[in-house]
Amino acid sequence: MDFHSTAVTIADVSPPHSESEGGEDIGTAGNAVDILIKLQHLQANHVWLRQRLTDWQRQALTERLARQRRIYIKGAKLERMLRTLQAKHNRKWQL
Repeated sequence: MDFHSTAVTIADVSPPHSESEGGEDIGTAGNAVDILIKLQHLQANHVWLRQRLTDWQRQALTERLARQRRIYIKGAKLERMLRTLQAKHNRKWQL
């Protein structure tokens, strides 16, 4: 499975400082702080979601491996039973 990094630090993101036609500053200090706070929340949620996804994938893989192990053990047990019956009845059955 390939993982990719989408990590962005707050210092990498600068709030927009463009001016409208009237010469007023659109990105005020309050908006910049709000944007940075929202960005921090999004980053925290992103990290949490990736951790949960990784946990679920690990759990699914563990369950799949456990199921395969149970199937293998049951198959080996059936094969032993078949061989025992072959020896007991002096027969040769195909697997």
